[in-house]
Formats: sequence, structure tokens, C-alpha cells
Amino acid sequence: MTGNPSLARELLGAELRRLREAVGLRVEDAAVILECSTAKISRLETGKGRPYFRDVRDLLNAYGPAALARIDEFRDRVEASSQPDWTDRFKDVSQAEDFSPQLALDGGGRFLTLERDATELRWYEPDFIPGLMQTPEYIDAIRRSAVPDQSVERRKRFVEFRLQRQREVLGGRNRPAITSVVSELAIVRRSITRPSVMKDQLQYIIDSLENAWSWVDFRITPLEREPVEALGGPFFILRFANPVLKDTVYLEGREEPDYLDAESDVERYEKMFDAILRSSLSRAASLRRLAAEVRSLAGAPDSPLPDLPEES
Repeated sequence: MTGNPSLARELLGAELRRLREAVGLRVEDAAVILECSTAKISRLETGKGRPYFRDVRDLLNAYGPAALARIDEFRDRVEASSQPDWTDRFKDVSQAEDFSPQLALDGGGRFLTLERDATELRWYEPDFIPGLMQTPEYIDAIRRSAVPDQSVERRKRFVEFRLQRQREVLGGRNRPAITSVVSELAIVRRSITRPSVMKDQLQYIIDSLENAWSWVDFRITPLEREPVEALGGPFFILRFANPVLKDTVYLEGREEPDYLDAESDVERYEKMFDAILRSSLSRAASLRRLAAEVRSLAGAPDSPLPDLPEES
């Protein structure tokens, strides 16, 4: 049983849909059983609606003796689906419109659900420090650049959300295997970050990889060695031990994110990732490259961010 309430709702809904289809009933038939709208059944079966045990019990009864025999199992599923979740505290900043006004800096609710239950994460990031590795100051600088008219309080909420996401994924009991590949461009200070912010960000990655993140395989792809597969933007590959969940490729973009879970698509992106990985520095050499960049930033003047007003 997953400890992720959002995923528990999805799994519960998927099983209810499977049981309904197995006995040849339509969504409309299930709606008649519960004396409700078809929209409620659709939300229940897609994991978007809160499940109530009495509704699940009535559906199992209608789906036959074999389904009803699993009532204790489904009682546990409903209970797991109803537990409070950390993402509930951040719904104001974890929705798609807040992630993708100009830059898709993460996925919305679906991505968070998948990320936490993945047993393996592989990602390629050509432009930014990966979200799970960012410092508060770096998060805020990127956010200011992406959404310059956003209030200070709103940006603070986004920083709090991003840091909690890091704790949930990197500090949880069931940590996924992670292979992180970034382009050399991602570690070079540009106009959107102050030299001190970038220097502290890179030093944070070095310190973490040598200690708390010793299990993370971190690589840098030098610009002169980037293969053609590195062109086209960032992507994530998420793999799952749970057979109910399909391995998925998540694509970030300037507008809406995209999810690919066809086996052929996942295999295609795995080959792309492997090609990028082969062109990358070793983990040890990547750490040395980070250290060299930290040294180069040590004496850089710390001027204000361009085109953004300084805050008191």
C-alpha cells in the first residue's frame, strides 16, 4: 500500500474501473447504482474525487461476489486515500498555471504524485540546476526572472513548496535511484542569478553529493561534447516497481507539460538519455568541474539582478 494519498486514490479508482468493466457495466450504470452524476463516477475512477467507503461498498456489491469479497482490502484503500498529504498545504502554488506562466519549472499535481512513488528517476537538464537540488536563494532568483510581477509572499510560498518537495523525495525513507545529468550551461552563472547565489548553489551541490546525496549519480555534459540527443529541452524518466503504474517520460516546456507513457516512447528517451550520459564527465570529474566554477565565481562582483527592482 502506497503512503501517497494522491496515488492511493488513483490506484483505488483504477481498480474500481477495472471491476466495473469486467462485469460489463458502463459509467452511466455505476451512476445509477450510487444515484449520482456520471461526473462523480468519472472523478472517483480517475482518482480526482475523494472516495467514501459507503460508495465503494455499494459499487463492490453491484460488481458481484468476487468484488465484494475484497471489501476489507478496499476499506484499507479508502482509508489510505483519505490521509492528509503534504501537497494539500501547497495547492495554491502547485497548480499548472502557477508553474508554467513563462517557464515550466516543475510539473503540477500529477508530476508530484509520480515523482514520489518512482523507484528510479533519470533526468537531463540543459538550462537550470535541477529542482530537487536548488537552494532557496536560487529558487527565488529563477522565480523572479520567470514571473517578475509576482509578490514577495507568493515567491516565498513557492520556495517553501520547492524545499518541501526536496525533503519528501531526497529525504524520504524510500529514496529513488537518481541519475542527474546537466549541461555545462546549467552551472554557468548568467544574468538571472547573482554570482554569490550561483556560487553558494554550486557549493551546496558539492557538499550534498559528498555527504547526504552520496547515492545520487550526478554528471555534467561539457558543451563541446554534447551529443545531438541533448538538443530539445529537459526531460525526466520515471520508473516504478508498482506494476499498476506505467513508466513515464515527463517533458517540461514553456507552456503545458507533456507525459509520455507508451513503452516505445519510454524506450526512445532511455536511449537518448544513455547517449547523453556517455558524453558526460564521470561523477568525480563533474564534482571537480563544479569546484572550478565555484572558484571562478569567488571574486565576481555581486551586482543587482538586471531589470528587476531591488526589494527593501
